[in-house]
Amino acid sequence: MYLRLESRSRYDGTAIFVDYDLYALLLRHDFATTYHDCFEHVGYSQYDLLDLKTVPRQYCDLHNRSTIVKSIIFYSLEIVVRSWPSVTGPGSNNVDLFALSETWLGTTIDKLVTSELIPDGYDIHQVSRKDQRGGGLAVVYKTNLDVKLVKNDCHSTHFELMECKIATKNQHLRLCVIYRPPPSKANKFRNSIFFEEWSRFLDRTVVVSEELIITGDLNFHLDDPTDSDAHKFLETLEEHGLSQHVTGKTHVHGHTLDVVITRENSSILSDIPSIQDPHLCDNKGKPSGDHLAISSQINIAKPPKQRKTVTFRKYRDIVVKDLITDLNNSAVLCNPEGSSDELVKVYNSEVQIIIDKHAPLQTKDILLRPNTQWYTDELHSAKRERRKAERQMRKTNLEVHKQIYRDKSVQSNILLLKCKNEYFSNKILEIGNDQKQLHKLTNNLMGNKAETVLPSHQDEHALSNRFGEFFVGKIDTIRNNLSNSNKTSTEVDNALEADSKGNESVSAKIGELNLRYVFVRTCVDFWTDIPVGVMFDTAYLDTHPGISLKPDTPVIVALHDTPGSLYDMIPILQPFCNLGYRVVAPNFPDKIHTRGMNRYDDTTFSGKTDERVTFIHDFLQTIGIERIDMLIGQGSGCNTVISYTANLLNKHAVRSIALLSPIGHKPGKALKEYPAVLEFDMLWNKSTLFKYPLRASLEISAFHKFPVLRKYRQSDRLKVMLHFAGFQYEWLNSDSFGIGSSSIPRLMTYNLNNNLVDKDLMEEYTDLLGIPETNVCHIGTGNKLNLQKIIIQH
Repeated sequence: MYLRLESRSRYDGTAIFVDYDLYALLLRHDFATTYHDCFEHVGYSQYDLLDLKTVPRQYCDLHNRSTIVKSIIFYSLEIVVRSWPSVTGPGSNNVDLFALSETWLGTTIDKLVTSELIPDGYDIHQVSRKDQRGGGLAVVYKTNLDVKLVKNDCHSTHFELMECKIATKNQHLRLCVIYRPPPSKANKFRNSIFFEEWSRFLDRTVVVSEELIITGDLNFHLDDPTDSDAHKFLETLEEHGLSQHVTGKTHVHGHTLDVVITRENSSILSDIPSIQDPHLCDNKGKPSGDHLAISSQINIAKPPKQRKTVTFRKYRDIVVKDLITDLNNSAVLCNPEGSSDELVKVYNSEVQIIIDKHAPLQTKDILLRPNTQWYTDELHSAKRERRKAERQMRKTNLEVHKQIYRDKSVQSNILLLKCKNEYFSNKILEIGNDQKQLHKLTNNLMGNKAETVLPSHQDEHALSNRFGEFFVGKIDTIRNNLSNSNKTSTEVDNALEADSKGNESVSAKIGELNLRYVFVRTCVDFWTDIPVGVMFDTAYLDTHPGISLKPDTPVIVALHDTPGSLYDMIPILQPFCNLGYRVVAPNFPDKIHTRGMNRYDDTTFSGKTDERVTFIHDFLQTIGIERIDMLIGQGSGCNTVISYTANLLNKHAVRSIALLSPIGHKPGKALKEYPAVLEFDMLWNKSTLFKYPLRASLEISAFHKFPVLRKYRQSDRLKVMLHFAGFQYEWLNSDSFGIGSSSIPRLMTYNLNNNLVDKDLMEEYTDLLGIPETNVCHIGTGNKLNLQKIIIQH
């Protein structure tokens, strides 16, 4: 999981994004301890940055990169991705191939980004950086080109390499895309090692029989004659009979950083590569990016445009009256006698003849084109104005015309975003309640395109018969297994009866309650296995007289096994929170108060089941929870759920229970009683203070369970916990657990001991949550709650 950090360059105001790996803290322990360190890893000092903040990943991934109109484009993205090529780029500009460096693609969270990058009629090959974030290379190409990724044995540490083989009817081309990160204190790269690896790569590459093109971002100032490293790089090319064709600056601040390299005597390039500013824009249409695009045409035979053969029937052209007449005159209605098999055959043949008559099967070859259904006349006019301004800029090369062209590019990109948003919004409205079409559309937008792969076959009808025979045989197999299983059913029933004798009293009490019950093996299966009958509606209270509590939002109480198992319950608790339900997940006291089981680093409340029940009863009674819509138990917490439910005096206090992976509970030494909660729970039901039924309760932890984390700052550890799993939560070794999303406007903080509370840290929490200081209150054992004062403040 990644957190995206945003900052701006102090010198030119350029936006900079860095992905911060949150899992590294808990799993690898090798990440930077501050956000500024993350930028230093990619070559930015904290003195170069302004306005450092966190932003959601999905809102700053690449959108809308305008591109140069040529057959092949070599493009180096900035140090992190800022904007996508606009969908009109590859398609409308008829670009055959893109070579991209520093893509930052490859993880599962980049499916949407990759889908946006590849319009219809295009495909992608990519190589991601394996051992750390950043980097990455990609080639986006038209599907009518035969482009295959080549495995290479070049084990380089100072540059990234991607090799592709492009084959046409009479020609073959080897395309190598390179990215060399600039040396920094973080990566500790040395140019001497790079040149050793670079020379070995060239030794191996120049002997290939195909035409050769090497392109990418080498981060050498090739235009500077006084740069010794750049001079040495050009010398290595000359020694291997290669030539570099890019002349002019490829970076907005000057210098030639990107290259296009071929053999000296090669004629694969039909012209000198041109360098132009593509005027990249972010997701708001504003200019972004600091690399220029290099475009060129290559001398290889271009394959014909890709076509697809489709078969269809024109059902809309059917005359309904004639169809009804033919159906009435068919043998299906005129002669309905015979066996079921005969009738099915007659039905199939007759209906097939009638359909072929009124809507004959037709075949047509169509040309595959990019999806531009959202392309409007207004957008077409804006692009025409942009091209007009571009021609004027090229003709005069005046600064005023450059500014006009830049403004036209921004306008067209903003309009492009608007047209796409409006198109897909209207498409969703048109779909309405058609879940199948909505699922298909969202999968397409999110990049979840799964093609149906059938077994190898020559005849489709024979393949369908094979499928039918398989499922018919499967049904017979199931029936045979069921008949055999009846022989052992008596033994199973006897075993279950023997196991249940010890729990007769508990079962009898539970049977008296009007409970809806669900058994779940794992947390992951909870939302698929839960019966439809287990629903949560507050009208339940109105149908059961004698309950004084007024209808309120549903209440979910979750009892875990150990503090660590709270993580396993996140997939269950999060949807409840998103629905606005109240979620209560009590934490059992730690061994400081219960003497525990004396296991290493164990903070689990290890009392017997009846002691846990006493604790839960006191806890819920103190915070005023008198009715529970669902009581969830996990692991040994299931024992507590069953015992707690069986001993309830009010039969209507619990509506349903769910047991997740029940296991036996090992009794240990523990105190029999423990004072459960503190005064802050009085705030839970105060509607005058809290406008929303669900609140976030955050607590401070000493993290004594994780000795390996002690070397990191507590604030960094807690920030990770805050952003973990995409929403804000904290579990700790005290008596309350709160969970909520970042949209929750109010915050309570609570801890068992005031000496664990870091006021500065809590301020950092509230800033990250976006909660005003006046909406935050903290209650500890040493505080006396002034409810009237808090209500007035809010």
